[in-house]
Amino acid sequence: MALLFASAPALRAQAAPPDTLRLTGMLPIALALGEGGEFRAPMARALIGGLITSTMLTLIVVPVAYSYFDDFGHWVKRKFVSEQRELEITAEQEISKLHHTMTGE
Repeated sequence: MALLFASAPALRAQAAPPDTLRLTGMLPIALALGEGGEFRAPMARALIGGLITSTMLTLIVVPVAYSYFDDFGHWVKRKFVSEQRELEITAEQEISKLHHTMTGE
């Protein structure tokens, strides 16, 4: 869960400026301003809607879904894995890390 909150501001900071520029660039077209604007307005509206939808999916829906699945995984682990087996798994992971550190693999 801490990973989610640590990475969210960085994602938001990277995504906001290009999206804002694209939205402001498409706005006059979507409002059908200028000559031939009626012809291009539906495409601009579709692009704006898609951009907003993909931004919301990226910044809100995906991290929330990841958090739920991560919490569910921890719940399953607590529910179905005994403490003895959890200690064995932890020891195996430590041995594997040590092996990779020593061999450089």
